[in-house]
Amino acid sequence: VDASIEKAASGDELAATVNYETIYRVCKLEMDKPSKLLEHVARRIIDRIVYLCTGIEKIKVRISKQNPPMGAQIDRAFIELEDQYIHQCGKCNRRILVVDPKTIWTDSGHVLPETQQTLQRKFGPIICSNCLAPHVVHSDPIT
Repeated sequence: VDASIEKAASGDELAATVNYETIYRVCKLEMDKPSKLLEHVARRIIDRIVYLCTGIEKIKVRISKQNPPMGAQIDRAFIELEDQYIHQCGKCNRRILVVDPKTIWTDSGHVLPETQQTLQRKFGPIICSNCLAPHVVHSDPIT
């Protein structure tokens, strides 16, 4: 797991960093569930860790199986899944943490669909909240 540790380095609070006990418990829980595919287990581990831990920039899960049934003498086989959550804003090139690119357009406020399509054509799917701010529609409250 790669994560931003600046807050943890300047303070001494567990909440400011990734809790490795949480990661261990997630891995143990998911490995204890019967599964046919190692790939599926790895995806569950990644999804749960990213859901529970904030500030993760990159995560890699590697799972190996000893003596896999392959019809040959093989000591071990493994799979590896990796996700990266640091992206670059297509407009200003600022590095931003994005776990789910679909939420970029809803977390910043309401952007009209036509405006969203134009921005995506021009700058791509990843745009930071600062660059989206001028395009957010603010509706007047009904009085």
